Amino acid sequence: MVLNEVTNTMDLKSKNVMAVTRGRKRKSEEILRAENKYLRNQLRIANDKISSLEQISAIMSEKLSKDAWNFIQTSFNSEIVNLLRNEYDNLGKSNHGRRYSDNIIAFCNTVHYYSRKTYKFLRSIFTLPSMTSMWRLTCSLNCEPGFLGEVFSWLNEEVPKKPWLRDCVLIIDGMSIRKNLRWDEKEQKYSGYVDYGDIDSSIEVPNSIAREALFFMIVCLKKNWRVPVAYFGIDKMSGLIQAELVKVCLNKLKQVQIDIHAITFDGAGVNVACCKELGCVIKKEEKIFVSYFVHLNGKKISIFFLCMPYVKAIEKLHIYPKDYTI
Repeated sequence: MVLNEVTNTMDLKSKNVMAVTRGRKRKSEEILRAENKYLRNQLRIANDKISSLEQISAIMSEKLSKDAWNFIQTSFNSEIVNLLRNEYDNLGKSNHGRRYSDNIIAFCNTVHYYSRKTYKFLRSIFTLPSMTSMWRLTCSLNCEPGFLGEVFSWLNEEVPKKPWLRDCVLIIDGMSIRKNLRWDEKEQKYSGYVDYGDIDSSIEVPNSIAREALFFMIVCLKKNWRVPVAYFGIDKMSGLIQAELVKVCLNKLKQVQIDIHAITFDGAGVNVACCKELGCVIKKEEKIFVSYFVHLNGKKISIFFLCMPYVKAIEKLHIYPKDYTI
C-alpha cells in the first residue's frame, strides 16, 4: 500500500517535470523563432539600405562623371579629351584586355611615325599600345612600292571637307638604301628588287636589286601639313622614266582634287633630265632657263631646285670664294 502511494507520487512528479521541460523547450523554440524573424527583418532592411546607397552612389558618380566630362570637353582640345577618355576606359584592365579607339590608334600612328623616342616617353605616362602592337598595325597597312592607294583614298574623302588641302607642292627626293633581298611570307615572294609599283607596263623595269628609294611627297601651301603619296625602289633611273612617274602622280592627284603648283627636288642629273622631259628648257650655254612646264588644261607647274645641300657641301670643303657670304 505504502509502495503504491510512493510510486504514484513519483510518477506524478516525473510527469510534472516532463511537462515543465516541454513547456520550457516550446518557449525557447518560440523565442528562437522570434529572434530569427527579427534578424531576417534587420538583414532585409540592411540590404535595402545598401542597395539604396549603391543606387545613390551610382547616380552621384554618373552625375559627377558627366559634369567632369563636360568640363573636360569644354576646357581641352579633342586630342587631350581622347587621351583622358582612353585612360578612363582602360583603367584597371590587363594588357590583353585593353581596347583603343580609332582616334587613339591614329594619334599613336602619327606620333610613332615622327619619333619613336617621343612615343616611348608618352607610353610612360599614358596607357597606349606597345611598340609591338604599333609594328603590327603598321605591317597591316598596304605600303608596297608604288602609289599608296590608302593615301589617295583618304585624300578623296578629306579634300572636299578641307578645301585648304587642295593647294600643294610636290617634293621628290631619293635616298640610298642597303641592297637586301627578303622573303615576304605574306606575298610569297622576294622583296628588294627594283619596283615601280602598279603602273603602266610599258615602262621597262630592270631585274636588279634596288639600291635607292625615290619618294614623292606633297606639302600643303596653306598649313603645316604633308603626306607621302608614293615611293619606288630604283637603281640608276633615267630622266624619261622619272618624268613618266611624275606625270602619273600628277594625274592621280588631279583625280582627288589636289592642285600641284610646283615641283621641288635637288639638282641631280636625273632631275635635270626629268625637267627636260617634262617640257622645261635648260640650256647652260645659251643661258636659257624656262622653269615651268604645261600640264593638263594648260596649267603651268613651276620647277625649283634645292641648293642648300650643295651650299653645305661647299661649306664643309671650304672652297667658296673669300668675298662669298652664306
